[in-house]
Amino acid sequence: MAKLEFIRLSEDGSYSSILAESFFRSLTLSDPSEALLFASEGIGANKEFYFNLVFDSLPEKDITLSLQILEERVFSGDYSKLVQKIAIQKLVNFEDPSVVLDWAVNLPNSISADAQAAALLQLVDSNPTLASSKLDILSSDIRQRESVRMVRRWASQNPHDCAKWLSDYTKKYNEVKPVEEFVKSRVATEPLEVYEWLGTLEKGAPRDSGIMLMVLNEVRFGEANDNLVEWVNLIGNDKLKSRALSFYKQSISN
Repeated sequence: MAKLEFIRLSEDGSYSSILAESFFRSLTLSDPSEALLFASEGIGANKEFYFNLVFDSLPEKDITLSLQILEERVFSGDYSKLVQKIAIQKLVNFEDPSVVLDWAVNLPNSISADAQAAALLQLVDSNPTLASSKLDILSSDIRQRESVRMVRRWASQNPHDCAKWLSDYTKKYNEVKPVEEFVKSRVATEPLEVYEWLGTLEKGAPRDSGIMLMVLNEVRFGEANDNLVEWVNLIGNDKLKSRALSFYKQSISN
């Protein structure tokens, strides 16, 4: 009856996306095969739209069927979303996040990014040291994005270990954003420790950006003093140093 009513509403254009989501979730959780068959008919909408709705709930109901569909890829849905839902369900089922991450990494890059992210963040919670070592197996663009999210999570749990790892990471990859994320997460509570840590970093863009954030923080809260000039002078990028000095001078003149 619900199926016939959905067809009627679809044919006269009365259904909404919320109705479609509710209908397909219910149908998928009760009868996955019927949901796939109905989606293939594409009544009142394109088939990809319906398959995406099935993919959204299918791993929750039948992860074995989901993996089979992923392997065969004969439907017209968004497989990157299916992969992400499979990864999340694997994690919900208490599968080892490290193993789930390895599984995601071995899928084509075009569909695995969200699954890698879900598994990596779960791994950060259970074993951040192992999670950090896994960054090297990710593609460059995914690694750069996920390193920032990992720092955000890890720094709140164990800032000391995160800082120690990040020092080595910047030597290898010279990326600015993870350092900026760490500074943002600790500057309000541990500014002196952050300064001390920045002083241990090698000269380069990550340290320059970290110092710049500290300068902006002190200027913003009216705490700039002569000691800040010493830190500004450690900035190697002349353009960035000039901006930092300008902010400092403006602060002390007010």
